[in-house]
Amino acid sequence: MKYVYPEHLRGTVFPGHESIVMYRDTERMAAELARFSASDARTFRQLVEDYGEFVESAYLPLMYSPPLPPSVQSAQLEKSAEGRALLQWQASTPVQLLNELFESEEVKVHFLARMTVLGFAPDQFGQGWICLFRIIRAEAPICVGAPGSSRSACVARWRRTAASCGPTRPSGASPGARQPGRRGGARRRHADRGDEGVVTNVEPKKTFLHMVGEEHLPASFATRVRNYHSNGRSLFVLHLALAEPPDYRAAARNPAVNTAFSQRCSAAASRACARTVKSPWAGRRAPKCCR
Repeated sequence: MKYVYPEHLRGTVFPGHESIVMYRDTERMAAELARFSASDARTFRQLVEDYGEFVESAYLPLMYSPPLPPSVQSAQLEKSAEGRALLQWQASTPVQLLNELFESEEVKVHFLARMTVLGFAPDQFGQGWICLFRIIRAEAPICVGAPGSSRSACVARWRRTAASCGPTRPSGASPGARQPGRRGGARRRHADRGDEGVVTNVEPKKTFLHMVGEEHLPASFATRVRNYHSNGRSLFVLHLALAEPPDYRAAARNPAVNTAFSQRCSAAASRACARTVKSPWAGRRAPKCCR
C-alpha cells in the first residue's frame, strides 16, 4: 500500500472563468498565486520558509499521537518563535487569518475552500492555526495497493464493533429500517452467526435514535449521538456518471485545472464564499456562485 500524489492536486474555479491550481512544489504554487497577486505569492513563500519545517517536525506528529492537555500543548508552543505566532493565530477565524495574510480575494477563497471542504466553518474561532497548516501543506494523496487486505481489515473491524455492541436492531424493533435495495437503512445478517447490523446512508441521529431506537443503545453511546453536530459537513453527495471528464471554461487559460484531482467551483470573494457555505446550515438554499 502506498500514497500517490497527483501532479495537479486541487483546482478552484471562479465565476469569471479564472482558476487556481494547487501544487506541492512551493515555487510552482507561488507562481500560480502570482497570477492574481505578486504580494500574495511573496507572502506564501515566506510562510513556507518560516513555518514549513516547524509544521513538519512539531505539528504533524501531534496528528498521530494522543492529544495533549491544552496547557501542555501551549507550553510546548511557547518554546519557539513559530509556536508563539501560532498561539496568536490560534484564536482567529479562517477568514480573519486570510484577510490578515493575503490581498487577492481569489487567493483567499482558494485557501478558504481548503478549510470548508473539511467541515470547518469560515467564521469559527480557534481555527486560524489549522488554516495556516492547510495553506502550507498541499495534500491530496490517493491510497493505492493491497485492496483485498484493506477491505478485509475494515470488515474485520466492523464485525468486532458489531459483536462488542450486540445486535444493533432487534428483529421487528424498528419500523423505520428498510430492506436492501431501497434508500435508507438496509438490514445485513452475518453469514457466520445470527447477529444483525444496519448499513445506512442516513445521517447518524436519524439512524441511531430513530431507526435503531434509542432504547436499544447503551446510554453513553446515545449521548454521544445526540451531541453529534453535522453542520460543518455535507451529508449529501451527488455522484454523476459522465461519458468523459469535465472540460471547464477556465481551462482555456489554465489547462491544469482539467486534470486536477478535484475541482471546486466557488464565489470570487471570500465573504460570498462564506455565505454560500453557511446558507444550507441555516436551512436556506445556497446562492449561485459559479456558472
